[in-house]
Amino acid sequence: MTINIDKGVPVPPVTHQTSRLYPFEDMQPGDSFFVQTRDAAERIRKRQSIAAAAAKFRKDSKEEAMRFTTRQVRNGVRCWRVA
Repeated sequence: MTINIDKGVPVPPVTHQTSRLYPFEDMQPGDSFFVQTRDAAERIRKRQSIAAAAAKFRKDSKEEAMRFTTRQVRNGVRCWRVA
């Protein structure tokens, strides 16, 4: 197998796909959103997914001051913007 090296191929811009799914961009400190889940296993996965998406959004947007936290709550997961 041969793999060719390409030169001069531009990197596509970041599209903030997470902001389409979760409203991080529109949140102010103290705001939160809720995502309903079917069971405890889905709550664990969803909390991890939201936390990862928030970290990626923060990194991509270069908004170092933005901080988010997530918690499993009854019937779902809630994410808060804390700073």
